[in-house]
Amino acid sequence: MKGGRVAPASGSAGFPGKPVRILYLEDNLDDAELVEGEIRGAGIAGPLQRVETGEAFLQALEGEGWNLILSDFSVPAFDGLSALRLARDQRPEVPFIFVSSTIGEEAAIEALKEGATDYVLKGRLSKLVPAVVRALSEAEERAARERALRTEEARVYQLAFFDALTGLPNRALFEDRLAVSLSQARRAGRGVALLFLDLDKFKIINDTLGHPAGDRVLKGVADRLLACLRESDTAAHWSGDEFTILLTDLGAEQAEVAQGALMVAEKIRHALAEPLALDPHAVRVTGSLGIALCPWDAATGTDLIRHADTAMYHVKGQGRDACKFFTAEMTLAMRQRLSLETGLRYAIERGELALDYQPQADAATGRWVGVEALLRWEHPDQGWLLPSTFISLAEENRQILTIGDWVLREVVRQVGAWRAEGLSVPRLAVNVSPVEIRQPDFVERIQAALKEIGPPGLCLEIEITESVLMEDSETMHAQLGAIRDLGVKLCIDDFGTGYSSLRYLKHWPIDIVKLDQSFIRDLSENAVDRAIVRAILTLAEALGMDVIAEGVETSEQLAVLRESGCEVCQGYYFGHPMPAARIAETLRRATI
Repeated sequence: MKGGRVAPASGSAGFPGKPVRILYLEDNLDDAELVEGEIRGAGIAGPLQRVETGEAFLQALEGEGWNLILSDFSVPAFDGLSALRLARDQRPEVPFIFVSSTIGEEAAIEALKEGATDYVLKGRLSKLVPAVVRALSEAEERAARERALRTEEARVYQLAFFDALTGLPNRALFEDRLAVSLSQARRAGRGVALLFLDLDKFKIINDTLGHPAGDRVLKGVADRLLACLRESDTAAHWSGDEFTILLTDLGAEQAEVAQGALMVAEKIRHALAEPLALDPHAVRVTGSLGIALCPWDAATGTDLIRHADTAMYHVKGQGRDACKFFTAEMTLAMRQRLSLETGLRYAIERGELALDYQPQADAATGRWVGVEALLRWEHPDQGWLLPSTFISLAEENRQILTIGDWVLREVVRQVGAWRAEGLSVPRLAVNVSPVEIRQPDFVERIQAALKEIGPPGLCLEIEITESVLMEDSETMHAQLGAIRDLGVKLCIDDFGTGYSSLRYLKHWPIDIVKLDQSFIRDLSENAVDRAIVRAILTLAEALGMDVIAEGVETSEQLAVLRESGCEVCQGYYFGHPMPAARIAETLRRATI
């Protein structure tokens, strides 16, 4: 033993399977060697550091990794109980055993009450090793229980405050951090920004690729959000396809807080724009972001979240894939939206929905060759509303399913009413939302409608938007193919204004391409529009598809379309949308 240290025994087994680091308070070298001999003889390996004074003992306690403390009860200028109190204060988890020549029963009881693990008389050192083994075993078991408890506490905390799918903080933790951040910001005189993110058309991914794919998208979005933020910021999975982002320490002035928030919002949008690999698919996700600032927009967390949510819905209503700051005017717009949504829920049972019909005519003769059913809503306060006012809202809250059912039933009823008068329409077009087509029973509903109409068969057309072409999924292909197999023609509405390109046409079972009125409006004066129209007509003819030009209002437009080879037109030149009764009047005059 040199310098108060004893080198560990070589080749010993150790306990329990690893070296035991021992701190030993003992001023008598001979006693210390006897104690060490007992320990080494039992195969307990590891460093043993002997100290002789209270000062040295305190200094040694500050070191890490002690597994066992041994102490004499009586040390010059120091005492064992003082050593015990120091050890319990600084290393409460380390077993403490007194090894002393003189310790009475009362002193031993007091020592155990103070937290000593055990005591052994020097005259009975044969009891030392069992006491050490027992103390180390109990300490290991206690440590294992504490580790298990900490692990369970961590698991419970994770479940309570973090989203299991994305690993992000959940709503409860986000609201807690928001409250703390707002309090700190008020004291420091600084601003806070809250961003509310909603993924655009996320349901399409779930419906076409499946929920596992949707889950992978949410995880991917969470990863990209974290990559856009600082350590001091918080991103949370709010619910479904919604995320919230808390930005702190952006500045004290509204302008600098707004600029910082906008930079992060645009960074998020650009990060989301990168294709996300979902083997074997790759999807592009966009998001609508609303931004609210504290204290300028709201002073409480609840109001801040509500205003950011309002701003996000304002983005949704204006086309999605953008970000906007909250304004007071948005609150009024949101109230109007909620009023519209509530009214729409009762529109059918109140008899407020109606169908108008617009004729489709032969471009050469002007004779009607069909009609398109167009939905209208007679709002009790706002009067007649066009579909552009409420269809996107109905699609978001899935009221479009109920509305679509009503439209199909009404079309069937109207055809029956015309036939009862001896009138017939060769072709009738109905607009259908992608939300409806994705429903598993949609084909059966169309089949039931055709059966109810009965012979002679009506040439039914289903008009779908270009966004359907972007859903390159087996489910959508199968649905459209099954609809076409029923003898129903499929028409792409407003072609050229959305995401699709001409190359999509050859991959889908499309019968008719409907030219958007934006190409028709300046057709007689604009050479570019004429070239586009002629190119589409040429390609459609090569693919065996018909073309309908919508929005035809003048004889000049009609002349160019005739010259270009377009055979069917629709627009005010041939007739405005009109109630079924007026259609019947024209049919009676045998215009068809």
